[in-house]
Amino acid sequence: MVTLRFLGADREVTGSCYMLDYNGFKVIVDCGIYQGDELLEKRNAEAFKFDPKEVDVMILTHAHLDHCGLVPKLVKHGFRGKILMTAPTRDMFEITAYDTAKIQKEDAMRDPSKPIIYNAGDVVHTLSRCEIVQYNNRIKLSDDFFVTFKNAGHILGSAFLYMEVEGKKVVFSGDLGHKGQSIIRPFEYVTDVDYLVIESTYANRLHKPKSESETELLHTINEAYKRQGNIIIPTFAIERTQELIYGFKVMQKNNLMPPIPVYIDSPMASRITDVFSKYVGEFNTETKEVVTKGDNPFYFDRMRFVQDAKRSRRVSARNIGKNKKGESIMVLAGSGMCTGGRVLGYLARNLPLSRSVIVFPGYQADGTLGREIVEGAKEVAIYGKMVSVRAQVVTLGGFSAHGDKADLLDWIDHMETKPKKTFICHGDEAISLEFSDILKQERNLESMVPYYDTEEVLV
Repeated sequence: MVTLRFLGADREVTGSCYMLDYNGFKVIVDCGIYQGDELLEKRNAEAFKFDPKEVDVMILTHAHLDHCGLVPKLVKHGFRGKILMTAPTRDMFEITAYDTAKIQKEDAMRDPSKPIIYNAGDVVHTLSRCEIVQYNNRIKLSDDFFVTFKNAGHILGSAFLYMEVEGKKVVFSGDLGHKGQSIIRPFEYVTDVDYLVIESTYANRLHKPKSESETELLHTINEAYKRQGNIIIPTFAIERTQELIYGFKVMQKNNLMPPIPVYIDSPMASRITDVFSKYVGEFNTETKEVVTKGDNPFYFDRMRFVQDAKRSRRVSARNIGKNKKGESIMVLAGSGMCTGGRVLGYLARNLPLSRSVIVFPGYQADGTLGREIVEGAKEVAIYGKMVSVRAQVVTLGGFSAHGDKADLLDWIDHMETKPKKTFICHGDEAISLEFSDILKQERNLESMVPYYDTEEVLV
């Protein structure tokens, strides 16, 4: 008997986790951290809904925190199987896991009520269990149970999973990418599917064309520069930062960007950018050609990575009033949803300034500070103090690494054997329900939006 259990990212976006059980042989797909709503984040410290000691294999689709953030917790609580992932995911997961352990320790020092879910030692044990797999290699997990990793086109190393269990074809989308990204190759297709578990982050809408978002970003930068305002971009260390750096490089090369200092204030983003440089073979044709010509797609004049906290404080202090040179600065800093990290200091100083602009190039989950700002809050809490919001707020949809409605439907339409049942996950509840209706009405597919900790028998 094959059962599918939904253990995270069900009727909400973060905390992806699923279990496929074949006659007692248990495989976990992703084990992500919850972000956003305070009540939801409490799940991170709670006991798993299953016994980690009973899990045989763990499979990681990619290195975003909402998919990998609780993997060390899994090991800490008794998981002793192998963890399968691609090579780029392995490198980025190591950086992400150590960084998350460090943040937990720092948070607990500031506030003893904050839980330490796992530490650096747990990360060491976790990394010892990781095994690298190649795309399109069919891997035997047990008798009559196989998995093949296929390129999901979302971030470097991301995969969707084609699983064969007792002859049934079960596909997990992971996070599917948006076509036309600057660096990463587009997703692959799959033709034969019995059961589909698919994300729905942007499943009810179409992204703006990337060229339109680039034009809007360039206009925003130039206007802020004219009025000596700062541009603060909360950004994710993985993929979004590298996409933006490459975009700024192209703008500067074409003499479109003003002479504005650009600071990448994220040690993690710096390390992740090094990983990108290591895996040029995963890039799309255009970006490969840039590298082949001897150019670095992740560096341009006036760009600086900020590593240590002391330098970060000096850069952040330039936000107070007009800086000494009377010029704007642009800062890319984490976290992408403004749930912590160095971006908070920049926001505290710039949100009250009408000449500054806050640019959001990515999804903001419900319950996060980023979502509050995007939805038009006039005042927000940062470091326990209320900060007024007078800065211009700009949201750019074209930079999303998530597939939109057109991408998801295109992927499904290429399936020659349509799924018997489709499970809609990893999306705000209203969006998931809307996409389920779209699949029923426009594609004549049986689909449903599962609830947290429910189970389906795959017949």
